[in-house]
Amino acid sequence: MLNDLRFALRTFRRNPGFVLIAIASLALGIGANTAIFSLFNQVLLRSLPVSDPGRLVLFHSEGEQDPGWAMADNFETVYSYPMYKDFRDRSQVFEGVIARSSGSATVMEPAGAAHADVNVVSGNFFDVLGVRAAMGRTIAPSDDGAPGANPVVVLSGGYWSGHFGSDPKVLNSRILVNSHPMTVVGILDPRFLGVQSGQSPDLYVPLAMKQQISPGLDYFADVSGRWLNVFARIKPGVSLEKAQAASRVLFKAVRAESLPRIEKMDPPTLAEYNSRTLDLHPAAEGINLMGFFWRKPLQVLMAMVGLVLLIACANLANLLVARAAAREREMAVRTAIGASRAAILRQLLTESLTLTLAAGFVGLFLAGWAVSGLLWLISENGDHAWLSAHLDLQLFGYTLAVSAVAGLVFGCAPLVQTWKLDLVTALKDQAGTTSSSSRQRIRKALVAAQMALALVLLAAAALFTQTLVNLKNTNPGFQPANVLSNTMLRRADHAEMFAAAAGLRHDDTLLIFHPATAVALPVLLWRLVAPGILFLLAALL
Repeated sequence: MLNDLRFALRTFRRNPGFVLIAIASLALGIGANTAIFSLFNQVLLRSLPVSDPGRLVLFHSEGEQDPGWAMADNFETVYSYPMYKDFRDRSQVFEGVIARSSGSATVMEPAGAAHADVNVVSGNFFDVLGVRAAMGRTIAPSDDGAPGANPVVVLSGGYWSGHFGSDPKVLNSRILVNSHPMTVVGILDPRFLGVQSGQSPDLYVPLAMKQQISPGLDYFADVSGRWLNVFARIKPGVSLEKAQAASRVLFKAVRAESLPRIEKMDPPTLAEYNSRTLDLHPAAEGINLMGFFWRKPLQVLMAMVGLVLLIACANLANLLVARAAAREREMAVRTAIGASRAAILRQLLTESLTLTLAAGFVGLFLAGWAVSGLLWLISENGDHAWLSAHLDLQLFGYTLAVSAVAGLVFGCAPLVQTWKLDLVTALKDQAGTTSSSSRQRIRKALVAAQMALALVLLAAAALFTQTLVNLKNTNPGFQPANVLSNTMLRRADHAEMFAAAAGLRHDDTLLIFHPATAVALPVLLWRLVAPGILFLLAALL
């Protein structure tokens, strides 16, 4: 194989134009695939950086919401604090049950007051997840006692470096959070960004401090108040099915015990209440908000770049077939002086693999630039903590695998005519008389495949572009100039923060305004223009 590689490099030096065209066309296809796979992997496949994430589950209940109030920052089911305590203390199939909620706070920093996103977590939150502090300690079960009794806070690594300049003196100092002095007991590892993808909390405080973060509601005694996402870690040796069956029994029992403390319900509502069951969803990825919103666009993009790679591979196969036709006399001479067909086939396969691997390395660097551009498109400020354009070993392995498969599959195209090589005809320098028909069939099939795939992608690009134009020019039935759309804030934590800033009562209706003509534009650009860019690669190929 080493001799074959040396010979391949010598032949490539004699024909640099062919090598550059082959590598450039294939690098575009591999680079596009690697770029989209990088986002696909980070959004849909990457597990949380916690201990043994495969045993984490998330509590979920289908059906209509129960009577009472609910406060959530995601699409998953939320539960009351009394129900969380019952599962934490009475369940026999979990190593630990944890809970989290969100909030907002005003923090007095060295540079002045600033807004911070807060996660309110149970005392065993970090212990069950297996997350350790980079400095100090994490929140402990002893911090989660009587409401308001333990004003401690843990800073995220990013917040500590960005707002406190990585000053170690912050540890064990007191900061004002919503005008309440709290002691900083720890700094988290910057790699841990929380359990909800797309959102990176700045501060972590115990559940017992919820009133200080979001005052105004009875969070701890009200069984009809739902505000906690509940996770659990299944014990080793316990299957998901067994854990779910045991949890459903406990869920029914706890709800039956809570029923007398809930306001009276009419018969249909009561029937719905009694019919609800509990499901345990695998939570290795946490609450995947990014996956919820970007799953379909990324799946579409993966399919499209797959077609782009097929076009590039067909182009490479066509080039290899043409090159093999020009080398028929060379192959005939090598066969005549004793080279076996297997040795010749191995030589051709080595050449195709060398080309595809070289294209893979070029495509890897193109992918890094492409991911940076896509992150700039989908992020408001060009930076997204949960997504990265860095090239890691997993991405390198994917690119290597794609390159190897492309080289093996489409490098076989010239092998057919080489296998049927007629030595007498080839040595007489009458190349092609015996193999021209098979060669022409192969080349025609490859050209037809390229044209068909490119036509599909270009037609789709035209349709996406027309859709974007139609959406931009759609008449909404009013004059959108200087018109604002609004979002009503229903969550108590946000309402409290904005009420304090605006001098409003806590129960006033609060509106956040956006330009009506710009609300959906970033989403449209990502979902329509980004695929169009990839489709245009097909035209270049």
